[in-house]
Amino acid sequence: MIHKVRETDGLIGQGQTIGQVTKQIGVTEQTYFRWRKSHGGLR
Repeated sequence: MIHKVRETDGLIGQGQTIGQVTKQIGVTEQTYFRWRKSHGGLR
C-alpha cells in the first residue's frame, strides 16, 4: 500500500491527474486519499 502511495505521488509529480493515476493503479480516488491520510508521512 505504501508503495502505491509513493508510485501515485511520483506519477502526479510528472503531471498526471489524480484521476488518471488512481485509474492506472486500480483504486478509487477515495481510497487514494484515505491511504494518503494514513500513510502519506511515511517517506
